[in-house]
Amino acid sequence: MNSRHTNGFTLIELMIAVVIVGILAAVAFPNYSAYMRDSRRADCKAVMLSAANALERRFSIENRYPDEEDDPDPIAAFSCPIGGRSSHLRA
Repeated sequence: MNSRHTNGFTLIELMIAVVIVGILAAVAFPNYSAYMRDSRRADCKAVMLSAANALERRFSIENRYPDEEDDPDPIAAFSCPIGGRSSHLRA
C-alpha cells in the first residue's frame, strides 16, 4: 500500500472557497450601499430640519423670515452632509 499524505488545499477546494466568497460579496455589497445611502439621507434630513427650525425661530422673534439684505445666505451654516464630507446624494 502506497499512501500519499499531502498538506494544503487542492485547486478545486480553493475555487469553491473563491466562489463562496464571491457570492457573499455579491449579496453584501448592494446591501451595504443601500445602508450608506439611507444613512446619508438621514444626515441630510437632520440638517434640513435644523435649518428649518432656525428659520422658524428667527420668524418667531422678528415676525419675518430673513432676506438677502439681512443675510445673503441665511442657511449657509447648515451644510449637507454633516461634517463637510463629500456629497453622495443625487437630486
